[in-house]
Amino acid sequence: MSGTNKANPSISGAVESLFKIRNAELVPSQEFKWKFVLDDWEFQYPTIASNPFGSEDETDRGEKRIQTSFGLFKTNGVMASDEYGGKFRRFKIKAYGSMNKDDTEAVKAHLEKGGIMVGSFRISHNYFSLSPGQVYVYDTDKAITHDKSGLPASHVAMMIGIGHRLTASNRFSRHMVMQNSEGKLFGTNGIGRIGKRQTLRKLYWIEVEGVEPRAAPTTTPRKLRRHRCYYRRRARKESDAQSEASSAGICDVMQWA
Repeated sequence: MSGTNKANPSISGAVESLFKIRNAELVPSQEFKWKFVLDDWEFQYPTIASNPFGSEDETDRGEKRIQTSFGLFKTNGVMASDEYGGKFRRFKIKAYGSMNKDDTEAVKAHLEKGGIMVGSFRISHNYFSLSPGQVYVYDTDKAITHDKSGLPASHVAMMIGIGHRLTASNRFSRHMVMQNSEGKLFGTNGIGRIGKRQTLRKLYWIEVEGVEPRAAPTTTPRKLRRHRCYYRRRARKESDAQSEASSAGICDVMQWA
């Protein structure tokens, strides 16, 4: 296990989802059928980083790698191919930034507007053996570290929802809903939950052309409409995750893309 995160697939997935939302808001709506060419992303990486991806200095990994990945999407853009692989074009993001993960109301408001985000966190062995509905919490006693440097292993995933569950002590515990790039190898068809306060380290918003700014407000909005626990059903994998959450007594606010 690498001691640093692989930001590429998760950031690319979040950007692709935001472009899908943008196209759905067009009149008439359009499908976004482009897939990012990750080899192009890796080929360009050394143009704005100290070394090729995976061989950077230790100081240029971790959160610095995430910032570099965002910078590449904003400055250079990343090549994408159409559904047939016969046409190519480059897509850029307009802006990105960090969001205060502890401002729960701002995070909710951002998600309800369609603001899919990216979050970073450290990995422990229990991450790979979660029960259905279980929220991942980093365990320092089971931490996964880099074989050579001994640094804690980190990961990056798309954050697509926020929720809470009632603990054994009758207190509400907040979590984020994440979609992992590992697909069916993680959670329920790639969808799982992570402790917001205890485990999530950083949260980033992204803005693409044609979608209104998604930056976190400087203060929590005074008025936010109250919401009920709800789920959007779009495909079988979402339905499976929702059924599992319902049976576990979890309430999530989701933004599917």
